[in-house]
Amino acid sequence: MVSSEEQVCTTPGSCEDIDTILPPEKLPNGMQQALDDVERYELHEMHESLKEIAAEINENVGITTVMQRHVERLLIQDQYPNSEDETPQEDKYATFSSLLDISTAFSVSWGGSTEFGGKVSWIGSMFWRKDIIEKEKKKEKSQHGICRTDLTNDYDKENKKSCIHGITIDNYVSVRPTPDKKHEHMELAASWEILGDKGTWRTGKIMDLKFGNQKFDTIVANGMIAGSDYELQDMDLLLEKAVSLLKPGGVLFLIGTEPSKRVEGPNNIYNEIMDVINSVKKLWGESPIHNMPATWTIRTLDRLGVNVFSSTLFPAKAAYEDMAQTVGDAIEWIEEEADDGGDEMWAGIKGQYMEMLEELLETGEAVAGRGPVYGGEDQYIIAAKLPLDGEKKDDKSLLITPTVYEPKAKAQKKAQS
Repeated sequence: MVSSEEQVCTTPGSCEDIDTILPPEKLPNGMQQALDDVERYELHEMHESLKEIAAEINENVGITTVMQRHVERLLIQDQYPNSEDETPQEDKYATFSSLLDISTAFSVSWGGSTEFGGKVSWIGSMFWRKDIIEKEKKKEKSQHGICRTDLTNDYDKENKKSCIHGITIDNYVSVRPTPDKKHEHMELAASWEILGDKGTWRTGKIMDLKFGNQKFDTIVANGMIAGSDYELQDMDLLLEKAVSLLKPGGVLFLIGTEPSKRVEGPNNIYNEIMDVINSVKKLWGESPIHNMPATWTIRTLDRLGVNVFSSTLFPAKAAYEDMAQTVGDAIEWIEEEADDGGDEMWAGIKGQYMEMLEELLETGEAVAGRGPVYGGEDQYIIAAKLPLDGEKKDDKSLLITPTVYEPKAKAQKKAQS
C-alpha cells in the first residue's frame, strides 16, 4: 500500500507515464478548499509579473533571477548550437519539455533570498512565455521582444533594456521536502494557473521516491547534494538517482552551494552568524549542512557518464532583510525545536544563543546599511547532458572548471579594454 506522502497525482491523468498509477493524494483537511479559494492572477497582472521575471528589467534584480536567466541561456545554447549561422532569424523557442523540479530542505541560502528551488513563479513564466512575448510585440516601441537564439541581443542588468528568452515547458513534477512546503508552493502554483493537469506534486527525499519508468527531458535540482554527516557517503548515490531519471539527450541543472569561505573585515558578520547557528544546532544534536563543492560534483557526474558542459559560480550577497530572516528562522528553531526539558541551565543556554544572534543582527544592520554584503558564500549551477543512445561521451567533460558569473555587458567591456 502506498503511503499518503508517496501518493503523487493531484488530478486524474497526471501520472500516465508512471508504471503503477497511484491514487490522488489525500490532502489534509481544508487543503483542497484552500487551493480552490486561492486568488488567481488576472491576465494583465500575470503578464506584468511574468514579464518582469522573464525580462530582468529591475536594476536591483536578485541572484535568483540572474541564476534563472542563466539556466535559460544554457538551454537555448544547447538546443540551438548553430544559431549564429541562422539569418534572418525567426522566433524560435527552446523547451524544458517535461521537467523534474527538485527542491530539498537545503535549497535555501540567505534566509530564502536565493531559494532557487522554490521557483513556482519561474515555472509559471515558462508556461506563459509565448503569451508574454506576443503581448510585448503588440506594444509600440517595446524593447522586450524575443531574444535571438544566438543571444546577441540579450542584455544584462547593466543595460536598461532586455529581450525575453524564448523558453517553454510542457509539464512538470515538483518534489518538496515537507508537506507544509509542498502545500505552500501548491497554493502559489494555483495562483499562477499552473496547478492541475500541468503539474504533479510529491513529498519526500528523492532517494525514497519511485518514478517507475518515468523519465524527464530536464531536471533542475536545488540543494540536493547538501546533507548532514550521515548523508555524506550517499551524495554520489543522489547524483546517480538524478541521472537515472534523465531521458537520453536530457539535461540536468544542479544548483548547489560551495563550502563557505571566511572573509575579512566587517563582512565576516555572515560567518559569525552562521557559526552561532551551527553551534547551537550541533549542541542539540543536529548535524550541520555539508555543501559539496562544484569540482567534486563535476568529477562525479563525469564518472556517471554525463557530459558536463557548464559550471558557473554566483557570489551571494545579502541585504539586512536577508540576515534578519536567517536570524529569525534560527531563533524560531531554538524556541520550538531545541528542547530544554524544563531544565533551568539549558533554558539559560538557549537564551544566551538567542541574545548573541540578536546582537549580531544589530551589527549586520550597520554593515548592510551600506548595501548588500558578500559573506563568503557562492552558489553554483552545473549543467550536464546525458548522451543520446549510441552517442559517445565527451572526453572534455572533466576539464570543465567553475567560472564566476559576469553580466554579459560587463564581460564585453572587459574584452574590449
